[in-house]
Amino acid sequence: VGVGGITRDQIASGVFDGARAWLFATDFLNPVEDEEPMMASIFGKTTLEDDRYRVEDMALIDLLGQTVGDTYTAACPKVFGGQEHGGCGVDLAAIDVGGTVTSITSDLVFVDSSRGEAADWFGWGTLQFTSGANAGLAPIKVRDFAAGTFTLYDPPYYPLTNGDAYIAIPGCRKRLEDCRDKFANISRFGGFPWVPVGSTYRQVGGAS
Repeated sequence: VGVGGITRDQIASGVFDGARAWLFATDFLNPVEDEEPMMASIFGKTTLEDDRYRVEDMALIDLLGQTVGDTYTAACPKVFGGQEHGGCGVDLAAIDVGGTVTSITSDLVFVDSSRGEAADWFGWGTLQFTSGANAGLAPIKVRDFAAGTFTLYDPPYYPLTNGDAYIAIPGCRKRLEDCRDKFANISRFGGFPWVPVGSTYRQVGGAS
């Protein structure tokens, strides 16, 4: 266990990536109750160095260096499940499901034989383990799902074992058909699949 209860496993699995932080100045030899506040910040890149970890601390003003404005693409740019400022609006808590690992194919593939959802239902969704060695670590993105078989983008931090419990959230591939057919949320779809691409508006007219 590290300082403040932060563990090596949490750092390595990305639990604190992008976390909000508050930076204070203090004297570790003679700490006081009201340290001098310096800035609000977010955690950036985290690296492990033997038995120590190093966290990049980024001031909130660094966010001003990010691109601002709308980008028009065929795919929806909204965060799946986002609720603020005209976001996606899908209630993820209402559609998540629990299950357990029943067999393991590889580091990236496992089966839950009780699952009956349609193919790709969890594709691009997330999966977080609630029991076993990986319990409480960062969610993992699901690459593919079919016939109860989950294929993950990254392997769990610890090897899986049969009986490990998880919570899975269905995924959205940001396509029009996902929003319309999978979640009945077409009124909030933010993509523009009909905007002409470069190859369309550079075409040269000819005889019909």
